[in-house]
Amino acid sequence: MKPADFDYFAPTTRGACLDLLGELADCRVLAGGQSLLPRMSLRLERPRAVVDLRTVPGLADRYVGREGALAIGCMTRQADLLADAGIAGRHPLLASALSFVGTVATRNRGTLGGSLAFADPCAELPAAAAALGAVVVLDHHGGRRRVAVEDFVTGPFRTSIGRGELLTSIELPSPSGRPFGCWDELATLQLERPYVGVGVTGWTDESGRVGGARVVTNGWLDRPFLLERAADALVGRTLDAVHVDVLGAAIRRDLAGERPATNLPRANVLVERLTRRIVAGLARDREVAHV
Repeated sequence: MKPADFDYFAPTTRGACLDLLGELADCRVLAGGQSLLPRMSLRLERPRAVVDLRTVPGLADRYVGREGALAIGCMTRQADLLADAGIAGRHPLLASALSFVGTVATRNRGTLGGSLAFADPCAELPAAAAALGAVVVLDHHGGRRRVAVEDFVTGPFRTSIGRGELLTSIELPSPSGRPFGCWDELATLQLERPYVGVGVTGWTDESGRVGGARVVTNGWLDRPFLLERAADALVGRTLDAVHVDVLGAAIRRDLAGERPATNLPRANVLVERLTRRIVAGLARDREVAHV
């Protein structure tokens, strides 16, 4: 099928882009097109206008921002982030999650900002960003505001972006200590949408003990969900000394009362198994690194 008729705009300045977003009542922003364009072709979405960000300069920049945070422009390609050794070193969870995203072809076109703004419940990047404590920067003519990713995604394919606002960058806090992180997920077939994903991130001190951690799950809920008790179960221990029974009990308490957005049976069991597998793998990696 072909998309329904729409007006196409390619602004060449950030100000012109914000003007369009404020004036157009029914428009979508094109930041890479790997999610939006297929849905438009199937006529699942019929916006009256599309605003293309490719012609707006400066939206793929990366720089160190406030309090040492890494600011990543919304139009930064996923493939470029995956190839960046600095990302793997400072934010290994993001690098790990990127390796699960789509295919080489889609990563070459897909952008970090596009994935976050689309807010697919099965997408790896919104969940990984939430676990990393990332903040999205939303520009508008009156200034800008910053929103934590965990608050930015409000539901399946829904965010807190207001009319006239543009997601311009994502800020990743500077990691403490020695960062660690890993993403894993389950899918029926390779390249199928994952039905359960889990990410673990944190940092260790010089003795190898976990000083801080965050655990997130996605896919089977309507939004990324942070497992706070599971993260607490990792803190104060070396990764190879985490009590799996304590970790499992913490995960079950975190997920008590959460209603799956899919018909996935025993999702909490799968989350527990994935989390244990990730922690065991991180412990092995640390052991090998110190041999």
